[in-house]
Amino acid sequence: LGVRQGGWVRDDRLLCVDVGGGSTEVVLGSADQVMVRASAAVGAVAICAGHLGSPPVCRANLAGTRAHIAAAIRPVAGRFSQHNWNRAIATSGTIQRLARMINARGKGGRNQGIDGLIITAQDIDRIVDQLVGCASLAEVLALPGMDPQRADILLGGALIFQELGRAMAIDRWTVSKAGLRMGIVADVLRRRGLLRLDDT
Repeated sequence: LGVRQGGWVRDDRLLCVDVGGGSTEVVLGSADQVMVRASAAVGAVAICAGHLGSPPVCRANLAGTRAHIAAAIRPVAGRFSQHNWNRAIATSGTIQRLARMINARGKGGRNQGIDGLIITAQDIDRIVDQLVGCASLAEVLALPGMDPQRADILLGGALIFQELGRAMAIDRWTVSKAGLRMGIVADVLRRRGLLRLDDT
Protein backbone atom coordinates (compact mmCIF):
# COMPACT_ATOMS: atom_id res chain seq x y z
CA LEU A 1 0.00 0.00 0.00
CA GLY A 2 2.81 2.38 0.81
CA VAL A 3 4.65 1.73 -2.45
CA ARG A 4 1.45 2.28 -4.42
CA GLN A 5 1.12 5.73 -2.87
CA GLY A 6 4.30 6.56 -4.75
CA GLY A 7 2.41 6.52 -8.05
CA TRP A 8 2.89 2.94 -9.26
CA VAL A 9 0.22 1.38 -11.46
CA ARG A 10 -2.44 0.01 -9.14
CA ASP A 11 -3.12 -3.31 -10.84
CA ASP A 12 0.50 -4.28 -11.38
CA ARG A 13 1.73 -7.39 -9.60
CA LEU A 14 4.55 -5.87 -7.56
CA LEU A 15 7.30 -7.63 -5.66
CA CYS A 16 8.28 -5.17 -2.92
CA VAL A 17 11.52 -5.55 -0.96
CA ASP A 18 12.72 -3.63 2.09
CA VAL A 19 16.23 -4.40 3.36
CA GLY A 20 16.26 -3.03 6.90
CA GLY A 21 18.80 -3.03 9.68
CA GLY A 22 17.96 -6.41 11.16
CA SER A 23 15.71 -8.13 8.63
CA THR A 24 14.64 -8.19 5.01
CA GLU A 25 10.94 -8.10 4.11
CA VAL A 26 9.54 -9.36 0.80
CA VAL A 27 5.89 -8.92 -0.26
CA LEU A 28 4.11 -9.80 -3.49
CA GLY A 29 0.87 -7.91 -4.02
CA SER A 30 -1.69 -6.96 -6.62
CA ALA A 31 -4.00 -3.94 -6.11
CA ASP A 32 -4.73 -4.02 -2.37
CA GLN A 33 -4.22 -7.78 -1.99
CA VAL A 34 -1.12 -9.27 -0.41
CA MET A 35 -0.46 -12.56 -2.18
CA VAL A 36 2.77 -13.76 -0.55
CA ARG A 37 4.93 -12.30 2.21
CA ALA A 38 8.10 -13.50 3.86
CA SER A 39 10.89 -12.24 6.09
CA ALA A 40 14.56 -13.15 6.31
CA ALA A 41 16.57 -12.53 9.46
CA VAL A 42 19.33 -10.65 7.65
CA GLY A 43 19.71 -6.88 7.60
CA ALA A 44 22.38 -4.29 6.79
CA VAL A 45 23.33 -3.53 10.39
CA ALA A 46 23.31 -7.16 11.51
CA ILE A 47 25.50 -8.25 8.59
CA CYS A 48 28.09 -5.51 9.06
CA ALA A 49 28.24 -5.73 12.85
CA GLY A 50 28.14 -9.50 13.09
CA HIS A 51 30.04 -10.62 10.00
CA LEU A 52 31.94 -8.02 8.00
CA GLY A 53 33.42 -5.70 10.61
CA SER A 54 35.25 -2.53 9.61
CA PRO A 55 37.10 -2.05 6.31
CA PRO A 56 39.19 -3.43 4.81
CA VAL A 57 36.99 -6.50 4.26
CA CYS A 58 38.76 -9.85 4.44
CA ARG A 59 38.01 -11.86 1.28
CA ALA A 60 37.49 -15.08 3.25
CA ASN A 61 35.16 -13.23 5.60
CA LEU A 62 33.29 -11.85 2.61
CA ALA A 63 32.76 -15.35 1.20
CA GLY A 64 31.42 -16.57 4.54
CA THR A 65 29.10 -13.58 4.76
CA ARG A 66 27.72 -14.24 1.29
CA ALA A 67 27.07 -17.87 2.24
CA HIS A 68 25.28 -16.77 5.43
CA ILE A 69 23.05 -14.33 3.51
CA ALA A 70 22.30 -16.89 0.78
CA ALA A 71 21.28 -19.48 3.38
CA ALA A 72 18.96 -17.00 5.12
CA ILE A 73 17.37 -15.89 1.85
CA ARG A 74 16.92 -19.34 0.29
CA PRO A 75 13.67 -20.24 2.10
CA VAL A 76 12.25 -16.78 1.37
CA ALA A 77 13.03 -17.09 -2.34
CA GLY A 78 11.44 -20.54 -2.33
CA ARG A 79 8.11 -19.10 -1.22
CA PHE A 80 7.96 -16.94 -4.36
CA SER A 81 9.28 -19.49 -6.84
CA GLN A 82 5.81 -20.38 -8.18
CA HIS A 83 4.73 -16.76 -8.62
CA ASN A 84 5.31 -14.09 -11.24
CA TRP A 85 5.45 -10.33 -10.90
CA ASN A 86 5.55 -7.37 -13.27
CA ARG A 87 8.13 -5.33 -11.40
CA ALA A 88 10.53 -5.74 -8.51
CA ILE A 89 10.33 -2.65 -6.31
CA ALA A 90 13.01 -1.82 -3.75
CA THR A 91 12.24 0.66 -1.00
CA SER A 92 13.72 2.31 2.10
CA GLY A 93 17.17 3.45 3.17
CA THR A 94 19.61 0.92 1.70
CA ILE A 95 18.36 1.03 -1.89
CA GLN A 96 17.94 4.82 -1.80
CA ARG A 97 21.59 5.26 -0.78
CA LEU A 98 22.73 2.82 -3.45
CA ALA A 99 20.64 4.76 -5.98
CA ARG A 100 22.34 8.02 -5.00
CA MET A 101 25.74 6.43 -5.50
CA ILE A 102 24.68 5.14 -8.91
CA ASN A 103 23.39 8.60 -9.83
CA ALA A 104 26.72 10.07 -8.76
CA ARG A 105 28.37 7.79 -11.33
CA GLY A 106 26.32 9.48 -14.05
CA LYS A 107 23.12 7.41 -14.24
CA GLY A 108 20.58 10.21 -13.78
CA GLY A 109 21.04 13.54 -11.98
CA ARG A 110 23.52 13.66 -9.14
CA ASN A 111 21.81 12.77 -5.85
CA GLN A 112 18.36 13.47 -7.26
CA GLY A 113 15.65 11.75 -9.24
CA ILE A 114 16.01 8.39 -7.52
CA ASP A 115 12.25 7.69 -7.30
CA GLY A 116 11.54 5.35 -10.20
CA LEU A 117 15.23 4.87 -11.01
CA ILE A 118 16.03 1.47 -12.52
CA ILE A 119 18.96 -0.25 -10.84
CA THR A 120 20.43 -3.30 -12.54
CA ALA A 121 22.20 -6.24 -10.95
CA GLN A 122 25.38 -4.97 -12.63
CA ASP A 123 24.93 -1.58 -10.94
CA ILE A 124 24.81 -3.27 -7.54
CA ASP A 125 27.78 -5.49 -8.41
CA ARG A 126 29.86 -2.41 -9.20
CA ILE A 127 28.93 -0.70 -5.93
CA VAL A 128 29.77 -3.86 -3.96
CA ASP A 129 33.16 -4.02 -5.69
CA GLN A 130 33.79 -0.37 -4.82
CA LEU A 131 32.89 -0.88 -1.16
CA VAL A 132 34.90 -4.10 -0.82
CA GLY A 133 37.89 -2.37 -2.40
CA CYS A 134 38.02 0.36 0.25
CA ALA A 135 40.93 0.03 2.68
CA SER A 136 39.35 2.23 5.37
CA LEU A 137 36.12 3.91 6.42
CA ALA A 138 37.63 7.17 5.17
CA GLU A 139 37.83 5.68 1.67
CA VAL A 140 34.21 4.54 1.93
CA LEU A 141 33.17 8.06 2.93
CA ALA A 142 35.05 9.47 -0.06
CA LEU A 143 33.06 7.43 -2.59
CA PRO A 144 30.88 9.65 -4.83
CA GLY A 145 27.30 9.89 -3.56
CA MET A 146 28.04 8.19 -0.23
CA ASP A 147 25.74 9.06 2.68
CA PRO A 148 27.95 9.45 5.79
CA GLN A 149 25.15 8.10 7.98
CA ARG A 150 25.11 4.81 6.04
CA ALA A 151 28.79 4.45 5.21
CA ASP A 152 29.46 1.80 7.85
CA ILE A 153 26.49 -0.45 6.96
CA LEU A 154 25.86 0.03 3.24
CA LEU A 155 27.95 -2.94 2.15
CA GLY A 156 25.80 -5.28 4.23
CA GLY A 157 22.63 -4.02 2.58
CA ALA A 158 24.16 -4.14 -0.90
CA LEU A 159 25.22 -7.77 -0.39
CA ILE A 160 21.67 -8.68 0.65
CA PHE A 161 20.24 -7.11 -2.51
CA GLN A 162 22.92 -8.87 -4.54
CA GLU A 163 22.15 -12.30 -3.09
CA LEU A 164 18.37 -11.77 -3.16
CA GLY A 165 18.58 -10.81 -6.83
CA ARG A 166 20.53 -13.96 -7.60
CA ALA A 167 18.19 -16.22 -5.62
CA MET A 168 15.03 -14.75 -7.20
CA ALA A 169 16.42 -14.09 -10.70
CA ILE A 170 15.89 -10.32 -10.39
CA ASP A 171 18.19 -8.35 -12.67
CA ARG A 172 16.33 -5.01 -12.48
CA TRP A 173 15.04 -3.14 -9.44
CA THR A 174 12.80 -0.07 -9.51
CA VAL A 175 13.54 2.31 -6.63
CA SER A 176 10.59 3.68 -4.65
CA LYS A 177 10.91 6.49 -2.12
CA ALA A 178 7.52 5.47 -0.71
CA GLY A 179 7.32 2.65 1.79
CA LEU A 180 5.99 1.41 5.10
CA ARG A 181 5.43 4.80 6.74
CA MET A 182 3.44 6.06 3.78
CA GLY A 183 1.47 2.81 3.82
CA ILE A 184 0.54 3.33 7.47
CA VAL A 185 -0.73 6.82 6.72
CA ALA A 186 -2.70 5.55 3.70
CA ASP A 187 -4.21 2.74 5.76
CA VAL A 188 -5.39 5.15 8.46
CA LEU A 189 -6.94 7.43 5.81
CA ARG A 190 -8.69 4.49 4.17
CA ARG A 191 -10.11 3.28 7.48
CA ARG A 192 -11.51 6.77 8.05
CA GLY A 193 -13.06 6.86 4.60
CA LEU A 194 -10.71 9.61 3.41
CA LEU A 195 -8.91 7.53 0.78
CA ARG A 196 -10.42 5.14 -1.77
CA LEU A 197 -8.65 2.25 -3.48
CA ASP A 198 -9.02 4.11 -6.78
CA ASP A 199 -6.91 6.92 -5.30
CA THR A 200 -3.91 4.64 -4.66
